[in-house]
Amino acid sequence: TVLITLAVFIATLLLIPIMGYNLMPKMDQGMAMINISLPDGTKIEKTEEVTQKVLREIVDIKEIDVYYVTIGGDTTNILMGSASDSATININLVSQNKRKRSTDEVVMDIENRVANIAGAEITVTSMESAMGSFSDSSLTMQINGTDADALKRTAEEVAALVATIPGLSNVEAATGDAVPQANIVINRAKASNYGLTAATIGSSISETVTGRVATTYKVNGMEIDVRIKSTEESVDRLNDIMNLTIPSPLGISVPLSDIADIEIEQSSATINRSNQTRYISIEGKIVNRDSSAIKADVEEILDNYIFPDGVDYQFTGSFEMLEDTFKDLGLVLIVAVLLVYMIMASQFESLFSPFVVMFSVPLALTGGVLGMFVTGNTISVISFMGFIMLVGMVVNNAIVLIDYTIQLREKGLSCNDALKEAGPTRLKPILMTTLTTVLGLIPSSLIVAEGLEMQQPLSITVIFGLTLSTLVTLVFVPVIYSLFNSMIEGRKAKKAAKKA
Repeated sequence: TVLITLAVFIATLLLIPIMGYNLMPKMDQGMAMINISLPDGTKIEKTEEVTQKVLREIVDIKEIDVYYVTIGGDTTNILMGSASDSATININLVSQNKRKRSTDEVVMDIENRVANIAGAEITVTSMESAMGSFSDSSLTMQINGTDADALKRTAEEVAALVATIPGLSNVEAATGDAVPQANIVINRAKASNYGLTAATIGSSISETVTGRVATTYKVNGMEIDVRIKSTEESVDRLNDIMNLTIPSPLGISVPLSDIADIEIEQSSATINRSNQTRYISIEGKIVNRDSSAIKADVEEILDNYIFPDGVDYQFTGSFEMLEDTFKDLGLVLIVAVLLVYMIMASQFESLFSPFVVMFSVPLALTGGVLGMFVTGNTISVISFMGFIMLVGMVVNNAIVLIDYTIQLREKGLSCNDALKEAGPTRLKPILMTTLTTVLGLIPSSLIVAEGLEMQQPLSITVIFGLTLSTLVTLVFVPVIYSLFNSMIEGRKAKKAAKKA
């Protein structure tokens, strides 16, 4: 009995890497979004034309209930305001019981339909609004570095490598569109001949272009800054900037063109920093795989990639939280086991009986893992909470059995005789308490609807864990109790023999 139970427990542990980990269960909210981006400055008429092409491709999809379109605005970033070169199509699908395909399958169908539409960047994503930022259906990571060119080149190469991993789609590096930038390069040798420094020149240009607060004007208790600067028409062109005159300490005004040149180069529209270090985000959508497997594949690829000096990577979002969260939950599980043991030890006034009772906990974990494996789920935070709940639930049956066994032994029955009588006598209350809990959780484990995916893993874990633990406890716990009791009595007999 012990060997079979131990073999099943070890085999169950080996299933966990196969099942994989996710931070949260996959949600199917029946909502999707299509983002359409055209080149900067595209007129809204052209954006509308491309949007109409997209709509013609998706209009015959049966799963779509309603959709609404926003053209000329970026709904993903309200702070950026509206733009004529972008559009968004929000889609609501019919309820799950009225469609055969999941939201992800519909999204993949839309991606295939719009793939041949030229002139625009079109991305399709499913929306898991119920969990917001806790949804882990996407890969998020950062490439960190100080050199902008090396950072951009590395991000593009890493994104291309990661995109080859099965189960990842729409992998992109957020390098951003390049915009022209004018750099004023000072000839320090010429500037020093006029007694000018880079700080003096920069301050003079800034005051001319953006102005300088000369004083404040008070009206009705309010202070209004009075800013002095050149008119916008006088500094509208680069030539106007170069014709600016810089006052010199020598008492003369020097044209900027005599001491500086202007160089035009392409620069990023935005610069993202974390802990004072530049970074570029890489994102991708996970399809039909668990987060832990994707993370392992990414790490394997990047271990063989040679990063430039000063450039590295880190996981963010749910990938960053995955390992830390499971470590914390593991600690909570250990604390729960210790607390349950201490409570039983105080009630039994013994360390032996609670120790035997705790053997029902591994059986519960075995049942929970088997339940998740059989139903095709992965280990998530929600299912782990079910494991923690089981620690306090499954010991109840063993407590009832062992407590009655102790009472019978106090009446004079031998260990094995007491166990044989306690089992049949306590079978009915044990089955009653188990069935009431299991039957109460069955509806939430079987009914599949929007939002219930979050409750399903917990219900499945508790149902399978409690059921298996109850069935095996009736056999396994009495065997363990008998074995340890024989060992204890054997030691007592040896000590008595030595004294004799």
